[in-house]
Amino acid sequence: MLRVHLIRHGRTDWNARGLYQGHIDTKLDAYGHLQAKHLATRLATCEPPAQIIHSDLARAAQTASHVSQALGCPSRADARLREVQCGAFEGLERNVIEARWPGHAARFRVREVAAPGGEPLDVAQARVRAAWDDMLRDPCEVVAVISHGFILRLLLADLFDVPAGVLPPMAPMTNTAITTLELRDETVHLIRANDTRHVPAPPESATHG
Repeated sequence: MLRVHLIRHGRTDWNARGLYQGHIDTKLDAYGHLQAKHLATRLATCEPPAQIIHSDLARAAQTASHVSQALGCPSRADARLREVQCGAFEGLERNVIEARWPGHAARFRVREVAAPGGEPLDVAQARVRAAWDDMLRDPCEVVAVISHGFILRLLLADLFDVPAGVLPPMAPMTNTAITTLELRDETVHLIRANDTRHVPAPPESATHG
């Protein structure tokens, strides 16, 4: 039996400003570091991982570092866990995107189309699924995966056969929230989705990324 905690990185300044990040290598802001510390405390009492696997982008690596240091468990980067490359959307706010490409962002969010000039979604889904399949061969019983909102939604959609055009029911991915999956008898079970009980109140609202 394997349990995997899927976790979105802590908040960045671009999250706070509502900018699409994709492959832009942003770093955690002060609140993001605080979220990561609270995440580490929660994981210490919630099936602590024996290993952390994280995206190689800084915002995920910094989040993983907080957890690894607090729990004393090893961590390693896997570039296949990077966020989806968002092409022309990167660095732009949602209202600007809507003005330039009406309706495109809404179709992108439900996996119907890629961002203009961005990574094909089937390619992104294939790379994150390959990372998942490799993880299943790991002897660890509990693993934490610290990655990004959209790429994790692609993985969940693949694992639970959610068709394009539909958001996975476990789709919300709050910064540092925990979604836990359990592999039992070759079947993936959802144990918790977007668990935010440990996430401290933000100084102001934040979304995308």
